[in-house]
Amino acid sequence: MQYEVLDEQIENAVLILKKNIELMDILDFIYKLSLPNFYIAAGSIFQTIWNYYDNKPLNDKIKDIDVIYYNNDDLSVDTDIKYYNLINDYCIKKGYKYEIDVSNEARMHLWKKEKFNIDVEQYINSEDAISKWIATVHAIGITKDNDNIKIYAPYGLSDIYSRTIRPIKHKYNTKEIYDKKAKSWSERFSNLKLVCVVTDKDIRYSRVAERPDRPFDAEAIKYRDISEIENLYKGGPIAFADYYILNNGTKEEVIERLKEILEEDK
Repeated sequence: MQYEVLDEQIENAVLILKKNIELMDILDFIYKLSLPNFYIAAGSIFQTIWNYYDNKPLNDKIKDIDVIYYNNDDLSVDTDIKYYNLINDYCIKKGYKYEIDVSNEARMHLWKKEKFNIDVEQYINSEDAISKWIATVHAIGITKDNDNIKIYAPYGLSDIYSRTIRPIKHKYNTKEIYDKKAKSWSERFSNLKLVCVVTDKDIRYSRVAERPDRPFDAEAIKYRDISEIENLYKGGPIAFADYYILNNGTKEEVIERLKEILEEDK
């Protein structure tokens, strides 16, 4: 299925997701709340698909339901809490044992400033937020249009079907964040493909020293490498990767190696 065209992948995914009765029930309830630009997104969606192909209960290991919406006219935390209480109370009433998370993506830049003291640009809508998450398998959401289930997956569904954990490249997605998430997923789920991109040290040091944005000298790079190995546990994801891409040459060479990996995994 990972090699079928996108329309066929989406049609197949909808058929699978409809089998998850609890997820569909929660989707219907949220739809009736009329949250603007809403999605149930990320883990509960791709995990349902993985569980289906593993012949497991469709809700196996699904811990939470991530609900996002976008309302730039109301950035109040109290509104998130109101919707959280409504959805959580409904799940409790129905006997669904999920942790519920509700977030207005219009205020995520404010939350990140408050929590991490980092400045990020405001998302323009929920789709923009999904496209800037951690990994391509993570970037999926479902919503409803009348009685129709709609899937938003800006990077397609092939990585979900093949269980390939590929980072989404944007300026706010650091390698530290990706490595932490990849390590967590590889411990929780079977049949994942962890792809590690590596570069010879001399080439990497030269590139970092010459880059226009935040260039480092050799000592600064070495200090960062040691710190990341000791404090961020980067060695684990590298050591346990299923495939490696040597990034010493051109972008085209990296893409060609990635195609080889996908071909090997058929």
